[in-house]
Amino acid sequence: MFDGDFLTSEEFPTAESVRDAVGALIRQTLLAKPSIKDLLDRIEYCWVLYDVSLYYRRRDANRVFVTVNANASTRRLAKQKKAQSSSVSTAEGTSAEREYLNFSHYFNFRSSIASLRPHQVMAINRGVKRKVLKKQFTVPQSWLSEFLAATAKLMGKSGCNEAKAFVANCTKTCYTKVVRPRLVSRLWNKASKLARIHAVECFATNLESLLLTAPVKGHSIIGVDPGFTNGCKYAMISAQGDILATGIFYLPQVNNSRFHVAISEFCDFAVCHRCDRIAIGNGKGSKETVAYLKCLIREKRFKDLDIRWRVVNETGSSVYSISSSAELEMPELSPNLRSAVSIARRVLDPLSEYIKIGPASLSVGMYQHDIPSSVLKTTVDMVVEQCVSFVGVDVNTCSVDLLEHVTGLNKKTAKAICEFRQKNGPFVCRYQLKCVKGVSEHAFQMCSGFVRIHGKHDDSSAAWRPNPLDATSIHPESYPIVESDTVSDILVLSMDYHCCIIFSLLVAKRMHLMDLYDEQCRRSFVQWLSEPNDEKISLVSKCNCSISASLQFIAESLQNYGVSSVFSCSSFDLQPSADVGTIGELQRGTVLQGTVKNVTSFGVFVDVGVGRDGLIPTRLLPTAVSLRVGNEVRVSVRQVDMVKNRFDLCLIECI
Repeated sequence: MFDGDFLTSEEFPTAESVRDAVGALIRQTLLAKPSIKDLLDRIEYCWVLYDVSLYYRRRDANRVFVTVNANASTRRLAKQKKAQSSSVSTAEGTSAEREYLNFSHYFNFRSSIASLRPHQVMAINRGVKRKVLKKQFTVPQSWLSEFLAATAKLMGKSGCNEAKAFVANCTKTCYTKVVRPRLVSRLWNKASKLARIHAVECFATNLESLLLTAPVKGHSIIGVDPGFTNGCKYAMISAQGDILATGIFYLPQVNNSRFHVAISEFCDFAVCHRCDRIAIGNGKGSKETVAYLKCLIREKRFKDLDIRWRVVNETGSSVYSISSSAELEMPELSPNLRSAVSIARRVLDPLSEYIKIGPASLSVGMYQHDIPSSVLKTTVDMVVEQCVSFVGVDVNTCSVDLLEHVTGLNKKTAKAICEFRQKNGPFVCRYQLKCVKGVSEHAFQMCSGFVRIHGKHDDSSAAWRPNPLDATSIHPESYPIVESDTVSDILVLSMDYHCCIIFSLLVAKRMHLMDLYDEQCRRSFVQWLSEPNDEKISLVSKCNCSISASLQFIAESLQNYGVSSVFSCSSFDLQPSADVGTIGELQRGTVLQGTVKNVTSFGVFVDVGVGRDGLIPTRLLPTAVSLRVGNEVRVSVRQVDMVKNRFDLCLIECI
């Protein structure tokens, strides 16, 4: 019966081994049949993608369920804690105890695959990977019956009863050992893939909002990295991002011999360099640092400076400060002081500074540590390119990391531009880029529309003439230096219709191009654009373009002059509304003001200044409200869980 070289008495000495070999051969043959493959594909299509077919959608017996529970070691830890009648918080205890609390929500958890949300799939996968959780699947009985029916058609009805029983047993074994695990694996892999895609999209959305935080232009800024024992590290930077001074001062709570000397140096440096904006990291000691700075302001220690301060997200600054790129950029500074520089530059130019931080260290999105680093890097590059195309880059403050994302530039030319800026001072106009070695005419044509030059620089002895349109999205090829006084000459000289309209309207308003540097003149011009006027319509119609669209584009370009964001405003006028320093001080109903740190599918995380972000659950958010990273909100405390070191919030209003 069993002839062939592969079946010999030496290889299969017993009847049992022969039956196993034949059974394996039958299973292999069945799975190779096209009809069986089609059946598995159909089951996967109906159950993996949709979980249940339309016919069985309401019946739990035909749904695929996943059951999650604690593994053996986690259960032992739970019994031990119960026997000791003790509790532990996530802020204390061993790593195993913290893991136990973090995943306790998924103990005795059961849900159909179709009902699982992306963050739940990611959480279960993380818990299983860390050996805290284990998962099991309950599949419909119809899978087995459909598989047996399909195999029965292939096998036919011939043969003795013993042979039929043997084949039936092989078929069931094939389903139990191969088919069911394979389908379950496909199902969960599909759910995990969709969850990862959602997590990447969530990361991209949050990253875009973070990068498009409005910068603070035209001010020297102090970045402060709060601390107690090691002091508060500070760095003062110019409006172009150059480091002016660094140092350390100490809080009154710390008994340090250099307390008075250090704080005097800090205040004197601020006055000397005219630093009137202070960015304070939101780490440990942030509240105490804010209180002390307010005291210094009241005591007039900064003399005539109009000091404004703001708490800034310092996530990732410590990681960046010890990176090779930070050491290359600031070799003379210690990592602590590099962190303070990073905090200050996040206010000056968020887009340029945040891209230096590793994607996994930005703490935006959800479960980004479980996403492959290559996928995160690709996502970051894509988002940065979109942001650059949308708002451009400030060529006088941006870093090499950001410049190389501009169309027409690479790392070499980006580095050359930064070196040229350091050697010759800030760029006066876009045409000055042509003087940089490596920037060809073709590269200039491609990149110049994406670079911005904000502010009017002193050009009394310079060969380059500033142009206020360098701070807008209009390409420089469209505005050769025009000093014409008549609309007809402007129409001939100007190549771009938006530029043409601007020059025409300026002449009609009896304004000069350089007047756009003045904020009051700019506002007056924008207001005039919004008013109905036959003269404007006549001028625009001569340029053969849409009147309303063109006027709207010009008004938006000038309204956003010097501003690189339409999403969030990094205002220095918004201050915390309650003096609450720790989670332990929070009480139900306490009203707080905070900043949105992260937006996920299960809720919005808000920094209210207590060292840990609070969560506004998705179910409590009004459908009409769409929050983004950087939004200022007023919230109330809903509940506090000291064991898990968490607290929930309710949204009151967006500020």
